[in-house]
Amino acid sequence: MQGCWRALLFAALMVLAACTSTPSGTKVTVNVADSQGNPVTGQAAAYQTGSGAWQALAPSGTGVYTFTVPSGETRYGVTINCPTGLQASSMKATTYQATTTEATVLKVSCPLAFSGSVAKVSGSYNLSAVAGTSLGLYSDTGQKSFSGATGPYETSSTLGGNRELVAIAKDVGGNYVGVKVIRSLNITAPIVVNINFTAADVFATGVVNDFSASVPTGFSPSFGSYFLSSSGAFTAFLDSTSATSGSYNKVPSTIPGDLHWVYASASGPGGRQVAQINVRANPATESFALPAPFPPSTTVAGAKLPTFPIGHLVSDPDFRGYAVLYLWEGLPGVTGGSSAIWQTFLSKGWIGSTTSYTLPDLTSLPGFGGAKPLSGEQASYILGAFLSNQGVATLLNSSPASLGYSSGLLHPLYPPRVDGTDVRWALLSGNFTVP
Repeated sequence: MQGCWRALLFAALMVLAACTSTPSGTKVTVNVADSQGNPVTGQAAAYQTGSGAWQALAPSGTGVYTFTVPSGETRYGVTINCPTGLQASSMKATTYQATTTEATVLKVSCPLAFSGSVAKVSGSYNLSAVAGTSLGLYSDTGQKSFSGATGPYETSSTLGGNRELVAIAKDVGGNYVGVKVIRSLNITAPIVVNINFTAADVFATGVVNDFSASVPTGFSPSFGSYFLSSSGAFTAFLDSTSATSGSYNKVPSTIPGDLHWVYASASGPGGRQVAQINVRANPATESFALPAPFPPSTTVAGAKLPTFPIGHLVSDPDFRGYAVLYLWEGLPGVTGGSSAIWQTFLSKGWIGSTTSYTLPDLTSLPGFGGAKPLSGEQASYILGAFLSNQGVATLLNSSPASLGYSSGLLHPLYPPRVDGTDVRWALLSGNFTVP
């Protein structure tokens, strides 16, 4: 009898273990953060494994979502509908579709989700030392412009220590003539900071090697630079030149965490563009090799959920995937209409031999009722074939450039804040009235 009881106990324990065991497979973790890196939970989330149906996904903690891709399967998708804060009724979603061999830890940025406190930053400015006549001022909440060589200014910043302002001076001809980074601001309440340029507050310069050989026929080239301060201040535009070689502006005195984007691009007919961004802590002489553009015959048919061609550049050794930015504007006074920003990244491994992609219909899932425009609304898209020297795991799990919490647009092709990153893409953009 004792042996029978032992057998029964063992059987019961095995049944209990089977009921409570973690599903076998590969765990995928998604971390969701606002513009300041604080974890936030989305309005809704959904996931897909293989080619199965999309399912609702509940958070496993604040700003954390996990799911398991079953053994024998590698492809998955996940969509986060961000908390949009300033525009709570609109949709701001990010979709990643990748494989477990490429990435299992992902980061989704929700710039409108910032729910912390801000304080006024104000004072006076003086650009006379660099012959400036207008000021562009960047903080971690956005960008503002002020006219005149001197005058008052007012902006805002999130509360905290080590906050920064980036001040850019332009002259009467619109030339960029000065830059000043105001660092180590401890902002706990409204603060007065006077910005007085000196003769030393001028740009350093770097060199762009000639990239004319990679400019497609009939395309108009340009190059320039941006600055991303260490604290994540709104990306500061430093200059742009319509040429294929020359000098670019950069901040002369940097600290660890500061980064520059140095870019080259060429725009052509039919909404086509090619570009490259080099992310550098200490940029100097930069070289560019623009990829081939989409063929002129490439089109995207207008639909509520469009189908995009994704066969261009897939044989390039640096091909990492495709990105889609899809936006639509709600019709005023129309019930159910809302504005939306939906950005999607499809990895090389997920794409495989597929040559077209249709955005998934998530409208039956909780929190995604607005994930499809209404007939008559205005929609636009940017499709990008994406090349990089970084792998998918880095691209999908790194902080992108900050655009301030007041901007809802985080282009899916913005490179990560990782020194040494090169990103190249071929873009196709268009717009249509939703049928």
